Amino acid sequence: MQTGKITRRELLIGSSVMALGALSSSAHSAFLPNSGGVGFPLPWPYKKIDPQEAASISYNGFYTAACCYGTAKGILMPLQRLVGEPYTLVPLPEAIASGRGGIAGWGTTCGALVGAAVVAGFIAPLDAAESIIRDLFHWFGETSFPIYEPVSAKNVVRTRSASNSPLCHIAAGKWCKKAGKPFKHPEREEWCARLTADVTAQAVTLLNSWSEGTLGSGRRNPRTVYGAPAQYNCLECHSGGVPEMKKP
Repeated sequence: MQTGKITRRELLIGSSVMALGALSSSAHSAFLPNSGGVGFPLPWPYKKIDPQEAASISYNGFYTAACCYGTAKGILMPLQRLVGEPYTLVPLPEAIASGRGGIAGWGTTCGALVGAAVVAGFIAPLDAAESIIRDLFHWFGETSFPIYEPVSAKNVVRTRSASNSPLCHIAAGKWCKKAGKPFKHPEREEWCARLTADVTAQAVTLLNSWSEGTLGSGRRNPRTVYGAPAQYNCLECHSGGVPEMKKP
């Protein structure tokens, strides 16, 4: 058994460990549903947001930390003002900023969609959040972007493009092909910034409809349509190697 005085270094280490443990416990309890009044059980309170205000915040947020951050910022900043806690306590946009570029640059789900989906999960119960997300994803694939026109644009966008997919590399790739521009081009970056604003405005529109009770049943769950998590047009890119699923 060690005896003697505790050194300053040992005291600091011990205090740090205790502080981190307390912070972890506090943060965890803030997200626990039905936590008996401890923290902030989900879903969190919601007040209707102006879609255009949210879009403007998202557009500028994109140029801070890209798409996932921009979308989350556009939805959460107005709620910090309108609702206050718990939205003022959690730096969520910063925490999920790595969703950019199709999640850490992997080109999977568009980061703007990821940001909107995460935020919807804080605001709406699971079934409602999934309905909002499905509607948003369908709308994304069918829409020719950009729609949003910033008051003070960072750059021009001369080409609009629809992706027919929620995937980052497909959406950006189709735009680059149509525009005749490489991925690392200021106009492509501006296209993504405006797309981020568009996704935010649509997500807010859906959240507002849900809060009013006018959202409707939404799009069908792909799992019930295809018998597995999927989208309808896999063969557009994947001519082979796509697993065949028996429909239920």
